[in-house]
Amino acid sequence: MARFRHQQKPVTNSGPHQPRGLRRIVHPLGPLFRHLPLALRRHLLFLRHRGSWGNFRTPRGFGEKMQWRVINDRRPLLAWTADKLAQKEYAATVFAANNRLAAVRIPATLWAGTDVRTLQSLAAELPSHWIFKPNHSCSRYRMIGASDAPHAMREPDWFELVRLGDTWGRRDEESSSLGHWAYNFARIGLMAEEWIGNGSRPIEAKVLCFGGRAHSILATDGVGTDDWRVSYFDANFSRVDSGWHDAAGVVERVVAIEPSGTVRRTIIEAAEALAAPFDFVRVDLYVHEGVVWFGELTPYSGGGLMSVGAAYDAERGSHWKLPDLAAHDPREREWRALLEGPLRGTLQR
Repeated sequence: MARFRHQQKPVTNSGPHQPRGLRRIVHPLGPLFRHLPLALRRHLLFLRHRGSWGNFRTPRGFGEKMQWRVINDRRPLLAWTADKLAQKEYAATVFAANNRLAAVRIPATLWAGTDVRTLQSLAAELPSHWIFKPNHSCSRYRMIGASDAPHAMREPDWFELVRLGDTWGRRDEESSSLGHWAYNFARIGLMAEEWIGNGSRPIEAKVLCFGGRAHSILATDGVGTDDWRVSYFDANFSRVDSGWHDAAGVVERVVAIEPSGTVRRTIIEAAEALAAPFDFVRVDLYVHEGVVWFGELTPYSGGGLMSVGAAYDAERGSHWKLPDLAAHDPREREWRALLEGPLRGTLQR
C-alpha cells in the first residue's frame, strides 16, 4: 500500500493529496481501499504509520484504543462531534453555564449554507479577514485577507470559492475511506467564519482529555509556514518528551504559549468543561493576545496514527478507559438535537 500520511503531511488547506496514476490502485484514497472491511482498513493504516499490526480487540496504547473507537464506537455522544456548527452550539452552552469561562470566545459564524453564490451576495458585509471552510470536513479551508500563507487570498476570488464549494460540498475520505463514523452525520454545508486575530496567527493549544481531565497539550504555531513548529506539554505546561516525529519536515521545538497563569488556567478549565461527557476527546483552543478562543472538538485525534514514542503512546493509553457501549446515555436526546436546525450565520436574516 502506498505511503499515506493523513495527519502528518504538508498543509495544503485542501485536504490530503489525491493519488495519481497507478498509485491510486493501492492508495487509501484510491477507488479500492474504501471497499475493504473497516477493521482491515484500520489495520493497514496502523501498520503503515506505526510499523506494527495493532491489537484492536484488547487495546492498550492510545493508538490502538483510537482504532477500537473508529471500528466500534457508534454512540450518539460522538455522532455530532464532526459537525463544526454543532460543536459551537455545544461550546456556547457549556461556557454559559460556567462563570469562570465567560471570557472564552467562540469565532462568529458569518454565513453558513450550501451555495457560495448566496455568500457572494453578502460580500459587502463581510470583514476584511475571514475563513472559508466546510462544516462537515477537516483540513480544508481558505484564509481570506492574507497573502503570506499557502492558498490564502488577499481578496475573495469568488470564482475559486464557488469551485471549492462545489468540490467540498460532499462527503469525503473521512467517512468513506478512513471510517471516521461521526463524519457521516455532520451536516453538509459551507461556512464563512470570523478570523481570530483579524489576520494574525494565534497559538493553537490542542488539549488531550481523558475522562474529562486534561492530560497533555499539543501546541502548534505557524502552521503552513516555514516556521511551523510543535511542542508537547503536560497539563502543568511543562515540556514533554513525546518521541514525536514528522515526515513533512516539521520540527518539534518550543511553542511559546501565553505565560499568564490566568490564561493557562482558562485553557485547562475550558478543555475539561467541554470534555466532561467524553471518555476521550481532544479540545482545540486558540490563544491570541491573552484571550482564549474555542476552536473545535476532535474525536479522532490524528486517527490514532501519530508517530509518537512507544512509551508516550502507552502512557496516554493507560489514561483512556474505554466506554461501555451498551450503557444508557441520559443526554442522548440532547446530543441528537445538536444536529437539528438550519445552517445560519450572523449575516443571514
